[in-house]
Amino acid sequence: MSLYNPAVPTGTLELDEDYINLQHNFQQLDTTYKVNHIALTDNTTNNGAHTFVELRNQAGLPAGLKTLEGTIYTKIVSAVSELFYTPDTSTNEYQLTRTISANFAAFSTFTNYAPPLPTQNGGWTFLPGGMLFQYGTITIAANSTVKTLVFPVAFSNTNIVITVTREKTDTSTTAQEIRIVTGSITTSQFQVIQSSSSSTNIMHWHAIGK
Repeated sequence: MSLYNPAVPTGTLELDEDYINLQHNFQQLDTTYKVNHIALTDNTTNNGAHTFVELRNQAGLPAGLKTLEGTIYTKIVSAVSELFYTPDTSTNEYQLTRTISANFAAFSTFTNYAPPLPTQNGGWTFLPGGMLFQYGTITIAANSTVKTLVFPVAFSNTNIVITVTREKTDTSTTAQEIRIVTGSITTSQFQVIQSSSSSTNIMHWHAIGK
């Protein structure tokens, strides 16, 4: 099949001669259209509907930004295609995704992400702006030694906000705390310690950073 020819109809041939060129053009339009749409030749109510959305990566802001319109596009970030949004003609770019294929198994799940450490269960997801939100639980044994917790995904810097919460698992009325060890936060882990050495506790945590 020939490629689409914008010079058809030629204007120099009779229709009974040019019709084959017109047919080729319509066939090529259908072939192109059905790459990510229901085919034009699909004579059902699905005709014209998208089957998926395919975006070519942009080198920068797309040309032709308009007032009262939003623009969604993809760009390469750290060798991966990521989704962006720009409102109107602001030129402000809002990164909507941050995909990390190497850690996909722990994405938006609650799994044992750091075997052979069976008590380190959790996962991660992305937030707008290229941020990472990570979460999990860890069991703190009945002692006051320092416990190291590994993030499901390493952050790119140590500007990390971490919250820890103790789940009360015993009937003791003794006040207990789980605290982050000062200076222990790195891009890949942090450390905690509990104030009681008499009982095992479960700690829930989440961390936000880049």
